[in-house]
Amino acid sequence: MESPMAGMAPNDLTASIIADAHAKAREIDEETARQVRLLRDETDRLQSERRERYYDAAKRKQEELREQAQAKQDLDAVRLALAERQCLIDEALADARNKLERLPAEKRKRLIAALWSRASSRLMIASVVTCQKDAAFFRGKCRVTVKESLGGFRATSPDGKVSVDFRLEGLLDDLKARKTAEIASILFGEQKGSPAENAAKRRRR
Repeated sequence: MESPMAGMAPNDLTASIIADAHAKAREIDEETARQVRLLRDETDRLQSERRERYYDAAKRKQEELREQAQAKQDLDAVRLALAERQCLIDEALADARNKLERLPAEKRKRLIAALWSRASSRLMIASVVTCQKDAAFFRGKCRVTVKESLGGFRATSPDGKVSVDFRLEGLLDDLKARKTAEIASILFGEQKGSPAENAAKRRRR
């Protein structure tokens, strides 16, 4: 088969070769530009994904730090509220202690009689330890040992294996412990909710 260039004059042949070379060069340039665009687009996509990942990670970290700060703030508020309520309990019990110390004799006798009735329902009382103020109530009922205290008594069974403690300072201490535990349960129980819910609860009280 005869070549398309057969019979061409030298100048025409040279021009055709140069034209073919230019056409091939343009094709190469166009393909190179296309590959560069593809590479640039892929690079931009990867960079965009990387920025989004970094942004999401930074956002999550910021949210974690915010939640930690809010949790600490809530805990500090609970501790402050607990301390304030503890002061109120201490003041109330101190007032109660002063009133017990100044309790008129007849009222004091009725109080000790009520405590004696409760103790007697729990055990057979052979002896008590009580203060000088209350010792007279137990004369003739059981063996009495006098020991300085706010009042009330500690009762013991005949074999010494069972005892009940109705000393007034002990009763006040038990009351203080119960009230402190109740308040702590209420306050720290709030922490199970979200920070916003907990703040709303405190505002309603």
